[in-house]
Amino acid sequence: SPLSFGDYEDQVIDSLKETGITILYNLLYFDEELQAGPGFLRFRTEQEIQDYLDYARMVATHFKGRVQYYETWNEPDIMNFGQQSIAVEDYINVIRRLVPVIHAADPQAKVVIATGSDLRDPQTQAYLMAILESDVMPLVDGIAIHPMYGSSPDYDELRQYYYEYPALIQRIKDTASAHGFAGEYFTEEMNWRTSFFTTEYEVWTYTQPVAAKYYARGIVINRGL
Repeated sequence: SPLSFGDYEDQVIDSLKETGITILYNLLYFDEELQAGPGFLRFRTEQEIQDYLDYARMVATHFKGRVQYYETWNEPDIMNFGQQSIAVEDYINVIRRLVPVIHAADPQAKVVIATGSDLRDPQTQAYLMAILESDVMPLVDGIAIHPMYGSSPDYDELRQYYYEYPALIQRIKDTASAHGFAGEYFTEEMNWRTSFFTTEYEVWTYTQPVAAKYYARGIVINRGL
C-alpha cells in the first residue's frame, strides 16, 4: 500500500534519533491519480485535502516520539516535482486543519509552516506575509524560510537584498509575533555554489574558499537573528 512504511524508513528515522539528530520531516503528498496539468493548483477539493490529512495522520502516528518537527509542504508557492503550487488561501486552510491532526497523533510533535521558495523574490515575500497575517499563526510551532541562494555583495542583483536581509527578518518576526506566533524560526536551503555545481536558475558562483566563508557567515547571520 502507498500509505505504509517498510523497515528501511524505520531504520533511517531510528538511526537519526539514536545519533541525537533533530528531525524535521517534510510532509509532501503526491497522489499518482492526480491529473496535474498546466495551471493546476493543489488542495482545491475536499477529497484532496482529506487525502493529505490522512497521510499526515499516518506519518505522525507511525513516527510518534521519533520525529520532533513536521514541515507542511516544501515551497508551496511554486511548482514542485511536476505538481504545481498552492494558492496561499488554500495553504492557510490546509494548515488550519492539519495542526490538530498532527497534535492528536503525536502531542509532542511540532508543526512548521514552509513559507515559500527564494525569500529574495517579492512574490515569495508576499506569500509569506499573507500567512504571517493569518489566523493560523497562534496554532503553528515554527516558520521555515529559504533565505540565501548565493546572496552576497559580489553581484549587483543580490547586493541590496544581502544588506537589507536583517531588516527583512525583523519585519517577518514582528509581523508573526503581532499575529500570535510564539514559536521557532528555521533557516533552510542556503547555498553558495562553486563551478563544480551550477544551475541555470542560480548562476552566482564563488571559489571554494569564498563559498566556505559565505556558508560560515550565513550560518552566523541567521543564528544571530
